[in-house]
Amino acid sequence: MKAVLPPTYTEYASYFNDALRFLRDYSWIYNFAAPHLLVQNILEKIPQDWAFSLLSLTNEELNEFPQGLVKDSWPATLVSFCYWCKKLKIPHQESIHQDIDMPDKIRRGLNPKKQHEVTSMAKLVRRKCSTDDITQVLDMGSGLGYLDQLLHHHYGYNIIGLESEADRVMTATQRQLDLCPTPAVKHVICNISLDSKCRIESELNATASDTCMVGLHICGDLAVTAIQLFMQIEVIKLMIIVPCCYHKMALIGEKEFANFPLSSSLNELYKNKFCDCQGFLSRPFLRLASQETTSRWFHMSEEKHKEHSENLMARAVLQLCFHNGGMIVKKKKRRVVRKTKRTEFNSFMEDAISRFDLAAEHVTPFRQEMAELWEQHKSSCRLAEVLTALQMAIQNIVESFVHADWVAYLHEHGVTSVEIVKVMDDALSPRCWALIARK
Repeated sequence: MKAVLPPTYTEYASYFNDALRFLRDYSWIYNFAAPHLLVQNILEKIPQDWAFSLLSLTNEELNEFPQGLVKDSWPATLVSFCYWCKKLKIPHQESIHQDIDMPDKIRRGLNPKKQHEVTSMAKLVRRKCSTDDITQVLDMGSGLGYLDQLLHHHYGYNIIGLESEADRVMTATQRQLDLCPTPAVKHVICNISLDSKCRIESELNATASDTCMVGLHICGDLAVTAIQLFMQIEVIKLMIIVPCCYHKMALIGEKEFANFPLSSSLNELYKNKFCDCQGFLSRPFLRLASQETTSRWFHMSEEKHKEHSENLMARAVLQLCFHNGGMIVKKKKRRVVRKTKRTEFNSFMEDAISRFDLAAEHVTPFRQEMAELWEQHKSSCRLAEVLTALQMAIQNIVESFVHADWVAYLHEHGVTSVEIVKVMDDALSPRCWALIARK
């Protein structure tokens, strides 16, 4: 049984202990909602000598920082931070990024990103299933059935796709009929949970074939449910899931997550009252696990950094304006502002105002205060980008920490063959890691 850990660790308890200490000590980097950057005075928490060192970086150096750039002139505390970023990084096996041909009927409606994800996943599933002569696939959260259609079209697998939304099941079924009518691909309405075990078993037992469970970008708690069902259902011999949206995991009460931590190794430390893990293994922690990797950051131009930092600061100014006025304002639309390129703060401000239900008499003073706050804080945009660089430096550690918890859980329950494989190009698809387990 091989542990999925950094090279200098041999068992999970010591890794989790060091990682928790690191995450606690540097929780100021990530443990807040991004719009609250100014409300919570987050930028003031950056040590002055860190700020001086990182603000002096060229654009190329800023891009390289999250990937391990260290300078001799930096303060010892910043060098120590970089040392721990490197020490806690878990190396992962990289899959071969070899896409396969996708018929036009399957490609219909798919952008290049989705095409890359589906073809990369299909190739990995094929390679792993071939080892054990598995020809049946159970797809958790099958959506519109793109992966299922490709797996059957190329490799002839029998497919059972489980999806909670009836309209998606209907569309997936129709797509399969248009492509190739066959009883070998079946889409089923199923709200997947541990209570679904008997129903899933009945679907699988119709063939009694060894099965590979797959899940391409399954969100939050569904990934954990998939892991647990994999261990409970006898005919499922192989699991290949690519998780995403860790921050959507459900809470029990105000701070405790229902399915995180999962392993006994981490839970023992988590429940230590002197550690206060609930304070920093939080929703923002899991949101950082779900964010961009360093790949896109590495190629960002100076203009892109400027655009990103101004966008971040503008949102923070908006939140500060609400906070200072003691305002609780109802959104007219789901997003506070559109995800579009804004080169001027005024266009951001007008967009924001249009998306909130502000009384007419409040619009002018609100607009004036936002403009004043922007003038007051716009000089901190570069420092906000430095903070983002610090987040980028630990993003991989945070996501790998969640993965290590899952791997430890599987090992604790007797699943000895577990690996984490990079299956996609993270510059195109940031949630690129596949958790693979065999029993």
